[in-house]
Amino acid sequence: MVLPQTVLRSAAQGPALVELKNGDSYSGTLAAVDNVMNIRLEDVVFTPRSEYRFERLKECTIRGQFVKFIRFPDDILERVVAEEAAARARSGGGG
Repeated sequence: MVLPQTVLRSAAQGPALVELKNGDSYSGTLAAVDNVMNIRLEDVVFTPRSEYRFERLKECTIRGQFVKFIRFPDDILERVVAEEAAARARSGGGG
């Protein structure tokens, strides 16, 4: 079983798209994530839900409770699953 925190921490320093519950979206480099899923992005493109324009931001912090979903490259999830399988094999199997 792969936990969301593990995936997010593995995705750090890579590209990410964060959509909020209100429909706004932020696309940038995932700089950090904490235990309550507060997210810090760098080199961000902010797109409001109701407008056809966007803004560039150097960095932003998004409170975890407002996040609807986070999208990142598929290879991140595959890498995390492989790392956890290897760790489980090293520790003796149990699951």
